[in-house]
Amino acid sequence: MINYSEQRLSSTFFLTQLKVLVLIAMGLLISDWAFNDRLDLWLADQMFDATTQQFPLKEHWFTVTIMHEWLKYLMVCLAMGLIALLIQQTHSTRPLLSNTQIANLKIIISAAIILPLLIGTLKALSPIHCPWDLARYGGAASEFIWGSGSSGGKCFPAGHVTSTSWLMAFTFVYLPLAKQKARWVWLAAFSLAFMTGWVQQLRGAHFLCHTLWSLWISWAVIVLLAYYFRGQRRVLNRFATA
Repeated sequence: MINYSEQRLSSTFFLTQLKVLVLIAMGLLISDWAFNDRLDLWLADQMFDATTQQFPLKEHWFTVTIMHEWLKYLMVCLAMGLIALLIQQTHSTRPLLSNTQIANLKIIISAAIILPLLIGTLKALSPIHCPWDLARYGGAASEFIWGSGSSGGKCFPAGHVTSTSWLMAFTFVYLPLAKQKARWVWLAAFSLAFMTGWVQQLRGAHFLCHTLWSLWISWAVIVLLAYYFRGQRRVLNRFATA
């Protein structure tokens, strides 16, 4: 007999997540406006070589080949493997995964698909430039100022972060029964996603705020997906025996 019982996440959990997300968003907005992006510019200045007028790691083999190309391909392969597993389990007459595990797969796969599409769309609509496009760093564009009517850009939020930020969805594999493990999984996935964004900052492709907003959007979307697939509002109706 296979146990198909479902572990639904409580409304309290999602309410807490919502409060935290709102507070973090307010903090990001205040820091962006109050400091007028000075921290972003200062960090980019440290990564920029004024003598050669370029970011030294822009075309480095590690930042380009390993952290940008190979990492992205690895994550695509992982996502495709999970999709294949989900298809096999949902069509199997004797599935090995419980309803909760199937729901977790749906959260993870949905995040892997939705996040790149969402961030990519936001980038396409954004008037904010990448550091390497700015005149300050050898480009031709002027720095973006809210209300200035600037166009172009298409560099906010950070897109490459989503190649790994969807891994934060693995947190729900351990919720609600193993909260400590869930925290460690979230921290590991968040750290990898932040490092992915940091490497792009080293290349001059993004500012720090681009990375932080991408991470915020990623977790907000993942929480919404978890609410849909595993919230108390939803009752899975597949109960089978084998």
